[in-house]
Amino acid sequence: KSELLYHYHAHSLASQSDYVDTLLCSPAAKREQEKWRISFPEIEVETWEKMMKYLAPGKHPTLDDLQEIIPFYDQFQFHDG
Repeated sequence: KSELLYHYHAHSLASQSDYVDTLLCSPAAKREQEKWRISFPEIEVETWEKMMKYLAPGKHPTLDDLQEIIPFYDQFQFHDG
């Protein structure tokens, strides 16, 4: 399984995922603010890239992409910012 490191502004990602927001607000995360790292090992790199692409305003997924990403949007509570 391939793995890549992506850099996102914590507040931007948290504004689009209740799951990420909860993780970043945890006491452990607050102690480690300079080293915030969230891992999604169950999501393939290509799927993650699609998920992030479609969170951008004005981007609309194809039906095939939607079928691939919706389960992860649900699981990790992603929504429009």
